[in-house]
This record gives sequence, structure tokens and C-alpha cells, in this order.
Amino acid sequence: MKKIALVCEAYSSNLGDAFICKQVQSLIKSKGLDVVCVDLSGRRSFSNSESQCSTLKSNREKFKNITSFFSRSPFLRRVVTYIRWKRNSESDFKSYVCSILKDADGVVIGGGQILTDTNLEFPLRLQSVYEVCKEYQKPYVVFSVGVGDGLSLYARNVLNRIISDAEFVSVRGRVSRSRVCNLNHNVLVVENPDPVFYSDSNSDDGHFFTGVNGLYVGLNILSPSVFRRFVPSLKFLSDDDYRRFWYKVATAVCNEGGKCVIFTNGSQSDFESAMFVFQYLKAKDVDVVILPRPSNPSLLSDQINGLDVVVATRMHAGIKAYSLGKVVIPVGWDKKIDEVWGQIGIETVVPPSVIISAAPWADLLKGVNAMAMNDASSSCFINRKISHVLDMEIKSMNIGL
Repeated sequence: MKKIALVCEAYSSNLGDAFICKQVQSLIKSKGLDVVCVDLSGRRSFSNSESQCSTLKSNREKFKNITSFFSRSPFLRRVVTYIRWKRNSESDFKSYVCSILKDADGVVIGGGQILTDTNLEFPLRLQSVYEVCKEYQKPYVVFSVGVGDGLSLYARNVLNRIISDAEFVSVRGRVSRSRVCNLNHNVLVVENPDPVFYSDSNSDDGHFFTGVNGLYVGLNILSPSVFRRFVPSLKFLSDDDYRRFWYKVATAVCNEGGKCVIFTNGSQSDFESAMFVFQYLKAKDVDVVILPRPSNPSLLSDQINGLDVVVATRMHAGIKAYSLGKVVIPVGWDKKIDEVWGQIGIETVVPPSVIISAAPWADLLKGVNAMAMNDASSSCFINRKISHVLDMEIKSMNIGL
């Protein structure tokens, strides 16, 4: 049996990335291939325990303190990352990648937002993957990825080499396609839905939303720091303002007969924010429950499957809910969210200004009206598109199937 090495964020605590990995793994296996994962950040497993999460948080805080002096300079932040990478990480990571790729017949890089340049982290790691592929003469493809903006010159050079030498490149939306073409206009790029949209549901019925009375409404909470970082108008959003937003939403849901359930995508910082919101709501006598922090994608999928409606601030909480046939209200805070939903024909997500709205629930409900409800026919079309593009990518590697 031929073996594919899948390079992605396999063990991220943000389980949206793990959803991608799990779905692509499943699709590759359905083609009669074996598959083994390479975690792009070098993790070997999920961080399940609270002590592991605390250690990771402590390490992040130490690095944050070291680089706080450089916070206003992306160039200096990237210099610090580059030095740390060369001194502490490159050799071990490359050995890890070699140990897996040398026995593979082909390599799939993706999906997820990995062709990006947050402090140079991914370009450095992708460069190592690229070098190993070249050393062992392994064909590789880039599958259903997101492409970031604001790339440094170093990142542009690395990503240009990767997409230029790939056997096939697909991205998860128009914006990403445009960014790849800006890197190299000679590369043929195919647009493809995010793999997590692939639905294993056998339901024949779409959802026709008539209200939340008697329904379980999932409030998917992420850290307010994300809104402050990505949305200029929310740069000075306070934690109290954020909690009041969720209070307004939860009380409106309860007043309409819905049952509020708080959950997260697994990130420890998201869960800490969710706990603060939960405690705030309980202090105000709001009838709400909070689900445990999920430590792997199967647990998060089970949590989402127990809901009827999902208010999704994390993109893949909404995408997974959609693939499971739930009513989804996606909240945007980055262009990638509009891009990814637009790829399946949903051009409107709820804007981030809803966070400071006087009547946020009413504004969120407008998002329901803008959504095309997932039914058997739309799921079938999405499934065929994702599977077909993956077929083309695997065929392009000529691994002798």
C-alpha cells in the first residue's frame, strides 16, 4: 500500500486544525492509501492535561516577555524567531520530518491557514519540509490551504519555491488564490472548499430556522484578544464589554426559550475566557452550562453534535457544525472567514461589530437568514468537489497507484 505523509497542524490545541487533519486523513485513506501525519509545529500528540497546558502557557508568556520590546516591529520579531529557530529548533524538527517523509511515497501539505507569516514561524518550518522533500526526491502537493497577507520578503521567497515546485496547488478561496498568483502568476491554482465542510451526515433534511424555543444553542467563545488583534475597531475592547456581549446574547436566547451551552475549540486561552463569561452569567442568574475543554477533535465533534444552533466565533466550530447539519451563525473577525464561507456560496457572515451592538442577538439572527441551510444536495456537491480535487492532487504525484 502506498503511503502519504500529511503535513499540517495535526495536534494543535485549537481543534479546528485537528478537524482539518482528521478529515484529510480520512479522505486519503478512502482512496486506498496509508497516511501518516507530520505536525508542522513539531508536536507529537495532543496536550490533554492541565499541567501540559499550563507549561505551554508559561512558555508562551516567557517568549512574550522576551519579545515585548520588539512588539512594534514585525521585522525584529521575525529576527528573534529566526535566531531561536536556528539555535534551538531547526535540527530537531528536520530530523523529525526526515524520519517520516523518507518512507513516504508522496507528501500532502495542508490544509489550514499555513501559507502565512506570523513571526516567520510557518515559513521556516515549511522550508525544512521542502528541503527534505527535495533531499529524498518526494513529490508533494499543496491541498486546500489558506494564504495570509503581509508576507515578509523571506516568507515570499520560501512560499514561492514551495508552490512553484509543487505538483498541484489548491487553496480554500478567492483571496488565497489571488495571493498565490501574486507570489507566482505562472502557477495553476485551483479553489477548493475547506476539507472540514466534507459531510459524513446521512440526513436528507436541511434546517429551516424558525426560532430557538426548546433548542440547545451553542455559544462558541474565543479569547477577546483575538478581536482586539484582528479588528481595528475593537482594538480597545474590554473584557467587561466582551462579557456583556455574551450576557445580552444568552439572556435573549433564554427569553426565547432556548438553552445556552458554552463551549470552545479546545484552546486553553479560549477556555479561560469562556470560564470568565460563564461565571459572569451565573452571577447574573442566567441559565447556562459550560462544556469541558475538549482535548481532541472527536470530543469536540461530539459536543457540537449535541447542539441545535451554533454561534461560532471560531471558524471551524461553525464549519464542523455546518457539516453536521446544524444551524450556524458564523461571526467574522478576519478576511479568511468570509473567504472560506464564500467558497461554498455563503457570501455574508456576521460582522465583528456585533460584539458592541446594543442588540446583538437580533444582529446574529440576521446571519441565520443569510445562511444557506445545509441539505443533502449541497452536502453532496461539496463532498464531490473536495474529493475530486484531492483525487487530482494524488494523481499528479505519479506514485504508481
